[in-house]
Amino acid sequence: MDRKIVLAGVGGQGIIFMTRMVGQTALKMGLNVMGSETHGMAQRGGSVISFLKVGNYRSAQIGTAAADVLISLNDMEFMRNLPYLKPAGLAVVNAPTGYRFRPELADYLATNGIEIHVVPADAVAGEHGLRGAVNLIVLGAAAALDALPVAASDILETIREVTPQRTWEGNETAFSWGARTAME
Repeated sequence: MDRKIVLAGVGGQGIIFMTRMVGQTALKMGLNVMGSETHGMAQRGGSVISFLKVGNYRSAQIGTAAADVLISLNDMEFMRNLPYLKPAGLAVVNAPTGYRFRPELADYLATNGIEIHVVPADAVAGEHGLRGAVNLIVLGAAAALDALPVAASDILETIREVTPQRTWEGNETAFSWGARTAME
């Protein structure tokens, strides 16, 4: 399955970790994977953007209006990186329940047939004591929405392989909450 994915957020949110989980899982499944990332001022809360391509590609870069999926850990980074998403693309965005995009942005999304799923990951993380796992909540939602080129169960297996055992239960809980939230 070919897929071009842009993951966006700010430093410390776990964009690189999310990219690694999807990319490493795809490699284990025998898929071709290419990726690149931009950290900028990530350590100071600056933008972090990661490109991930799964399939037969020659370059890791994703051009304007070319990404199949945009996964963003905050609404400002979603708007900043929206130009990468192709018409009829899928966006998974961490934002509060009931979040409303500016009218001109809502018009753009509708005109371009962009399917958007708002996941209140910060609220879910706070309610369930999972503050450090907002990224896994959003990743779980993306997996449940078939936005990723690999199965949710395979991603969970990769998460277990690369994280300390003491974090497994919390990581799995966060990922599962994300999947449930996406289906609501």
